[in-house]
Amino acid sequence: MRRLEGGLQTLAEAQEDTKVLGDELTIQNAKISEKKIVVEQLIADITAQQETAQAQEKVALQTEADLEVKSKQIEIEEKEAEIALQAAIPALEQAQAALANVKGPDIVEVKSMAAPAQAIKDVCAITYYFTQRHQGGEVDWATIKAKMLGDTQLLSSLQNYDISKTKTDQANKAKKKLAQLIKEQGHEGAELQAIILTKSKAAGGLFGWCVATDKYYDIYKDVEPKKKRAAQMKEQKI
Repeated sequence: MRRLEGGLQTLAEAQEDTKVLGDELTIQNAKISEKKIVVEQLIADITAQQETAQAQEKVALQTEADLEVKSKQIEIEEKEAEIALQAAIPALEQAQAALANVKGPDIVEVKSMAAPAQAIKDVCAITYYFTQRHQGGEVDWATIKAKMLGDTQLLSSLQNYDISKTKTDQANKAKKKLAQLIKEQGHEGAELQAIILTKSKAAGGLFGWCVATDKYYDIYKDVEPKKKRAAQMKEQKI
């Protein structure tokens, strides 16, 4: 009987120990599950960070490549602008040289003409369009005399003419009048200038200035967009 009681007692204790172990195992499993969740979240975070870093690296490499391309484009635009500017120098020098032999009294002589030859009026009109803003139709001789030929600083202004201040409408009017003059006279360039010189020393010089300035303007209009594009690309690069 005592042995039976002892056996039952041992069985009961074993069951109790098993229950305790089961409870402890349940607690341990719960802790393991919590740690697993933390570990999985940590792995997910690390993976996300790696993907972000890879994406950032890809963007950085693309940005570097884009900057290299832009640098090449800027270099090309600047070189093209420089080449065009070099081509403009002869035209600028021709414009200045055309007035070398024209003096103040020569301008006064033209201004004093009541009814000059049409070629003289046309040359003065072309010069006027380049240097003055004119609204409406063709400028008349009285306006040319009053606003341009009456300017004692005219020759100095022409020698230091700033082509960048020439508006498109000014250049278009000057070009149209120049083309008309060439068509009516049946000559151009040096031949036409020689003809005009026989009529007026000042008008001959002004004609040479107009032709050279017309060339200079065309080159400037080609150069300016290149310079602007290069400057804009530099700003975007910064």
